[in-house]
Amino acid sequence: MKPGCFLYEVVLANAVSPALCDKAAVIDCDSGVEITWRELSAQSERMATAIVRTNDDKVPSVLLGATYDPVKSFFLMMAAWRVGAMYLPVNPSMRQPEVAATLRRLVGEELLVVADESKAEWLLESARAVSFSEIHATNVSDLVSVTKTTQDDFQLGLLTSGSTGDPKLIRHSAWNLFRAAEIELKNDPNLAAKRIFNIRPHFTSGGCNSIWPTVLSGGTMLFSREASQISRFGKIRDVFNKYRVDLFIVSPSMLHALLDSDDEIPLTREAVAMKTYYGGMSLPERVVDVLRARGLDLRMRYGMTEIAHIVSTVSPSLKTGLMGKPYADIEVMEKDGYLWFRGDGIASSCRREAGWFKSDDLGSISNEGEILLHGREQAIVNVNGFRFPLDEPTRALALHPSVEQVVVLAKKSERLGAELVAFYHSSKSPESIELELRKLAQENLSNFKRPVEYVHVQSWPYTDGGKTDVRALWSLRLSSAKQCT
Repeated sequence: MKPGCFLYEVVLANAVSPALCDKAAVIDCDSGVEITWRELSAQSERMATAIVRTNDDKVPSVLLGATYDPVKSFFLMMAAWRVGAMYLPVNPSMRQPEVAATLRRLVGEELLVVADESKAEWLLESARAVSFSEIHATNVSDLVSVTKTTQDDFQLGLLTSGSTGDPKLIRHSAWNLFRAAEIELKNDPNLAAKRIFNIRPHFTSGGCNSIWPTVLSGGTMLFSREASQISRFGKIRDVFNKYRVDLFIVSPSMLHALLDSDDEIPLTREAVAMKTYYGGMSLPERVVDVLRARGLDLRMRYGMTEIAHIVSTVSPSLKTGLMGKPYADIEVMEKDGYLWFRGDGIASSCRREAGWFKSDDLGSISNEGEILLHGREQAIVNVNGFRFPLDEPTRALALHPSVEQVVVLAKKSERLGAELVAFYHSSKSPESIELELRKLAQENLSNFKRPVEYVHVQSWPYTDGGKTDVRALWSLRLSSAKQCT
């Protein structure tokens, strides 16, 4: 394909294809509105024209978007690419200091802020903390000259807190995104020309991965902001009753909530045969067993924000940390205990020697060529001179049959450097479970790997991305300690 907007050019091609032009490209499941490929192209061009007009008839280098509406976010992304700007979606629930810290990496750029009315001022405050050449703002609901992009131009920026706690901005080029779509379609036929229901309310890295192959194959994307709200889970049932869904993409926290919301997962009998994708290493084995018993065909996805596509997709295994074989177009190696990756989908700014990207994931490669994930770099702790991954005590305590969730974290200690705190969730009596957990730790862990404190968590907290909310756990510990005093 010639240098250009790549994926947006695919949208233009679908819009004039006799077989696809009148087929639904996007379905807003909340309003019931279906948008064809022809309408998607026309509407994104109208929004592109509005973007340029709002920006004093100039093309912004970065369009910063913050909206809880996934359909609007998708249109903003298409429109940004239409004019040749990089689209940077922001989770509206992120804290202002986190956004400002990340935006410092865009110093000197010309920024256009497009946001829900309630978030516009919050985003502008974040942006004003950074030196931009110009800052303009408009409301999402207010929203043709074309600037062609080349394969090396940045088209998408992704904010990540980085499990390391250091906010990062990952920028993907037009070539990264186009190749990502090709690689995923080649390695996972389930993504081709299907109706894909993505329950994520906004485009974080996990929410984006399902979009590229759907665009490239002329499939249909189903979005619903209402379905992502725990109080509105009946909306999920409505979506599956009304639309034929082939693939359900959901965060692990949402699957947890679905299980807790009712005795029966709110999906129709016809829907349970579809494939359900979720993020890797985030579902306990017992939860996987329950979902499978209800007929859901589960697939675990593994990948990083620095890579525009998923690295591997595998059926959940009894072997903890097994991520399956990497896609044919992605190389993986283990070096000094870390997993390294190489391939077209990796952001160029993240590549190191010979094109390799060093992840923060600790892991290895099995004799069968499968990825084994052992933990994260930041999960290494030093207790009284002994260095070990926090994953070790966590796995030991997870062996308790009555513990549904558990994680071991480290707190600072002047005497030992660090001390361990175990957070756990169980439906049984906290007092008896804590005694049993202490006994389990004594039997299976060295003295320096045993938690000194155990905190019972009544309702397990999750972030929007489906990972355990560590900040919320520490807040629960603090409030629990105040109640005791």
